[in-house]
Amino acid sequence: MNSTLRYSVLGIFLVVAFSSMAQAQVTVNGSTMQDITGRAIMNTQLKDVEGSVFYKDDYQTATLYLENGGIVQGRKIKLNLQDNKVYYLDVDGKELESISKIKRISFEENNAVFENGFPAVDKQSSETYYQVIVSGKAFLLQCTKFSEGEYKPFNATVAIKKIDKVYELFGSSSNGISRLNGPEDVLKVLSDKTKEVSGFIQEKRLKCKKQNDLEAVIKFYNALVN
Repeated sequence: MNSTLRYSVLGIFLVVAFSSMAQAQVTVNGSTMQDITGRAIMNTQLKDVEGSVFYKDDYQTATLYLENGGIVQGRKIKLNLQDNKVYYLDVDGKELESISKIKRISFEENNAVFENGFPAVDKQSSETYYQVIVSGKAFLLQCTKFSEGEYKPFNATVAIKKIDKVYELFGSSSNGISRLNGPEDVLKVLSDKTKEVSGFIQEKRLKCKKQNDLEAVIKFYNALVN
């Protein structure tokens, strides 16, 4: 093989190789990062069901922060909050379930952020996706749980399964994680600043049961420790 032909073959090989790599990678802020990988979704959709286990029923554009440090932007995804699974559309519009470890999801439509990796508590594991309400040294997190039941409409022969979302608020810090139902729970999570946080709660007359109260306390704590 002469040198001209050899370089031509090598050039074709490199073009094909780089083309294949481009399909498996995305460019973010000038750097190339590993794209997410997935597998076909098993069709387990039930008929005669009211309600949804998804954060949003339609595919929403989001930025994905992978556990390995990679960032994937502009993906259309759906987040299954019951099974903590992420579904996405590939370049051909095919629905896939991500098998890449996704640490954080930031939705573009309403700036909602979901994150996992927090300590296990109640029935939640480290894989549970929480909606992040406040972030910092301490987090205020919203956990979505599900209540399921059945009812039969008047004159109907088939019962309808109903799925309702139930929201619970959790606090997480280096002191641990706890469901927040009052000042005692808050002080347990923010125990390294008990005196200051307790004084703030009393001064503002907060009952620490509603989201607004809890946001105020967590933000106060983060301002203290930052």
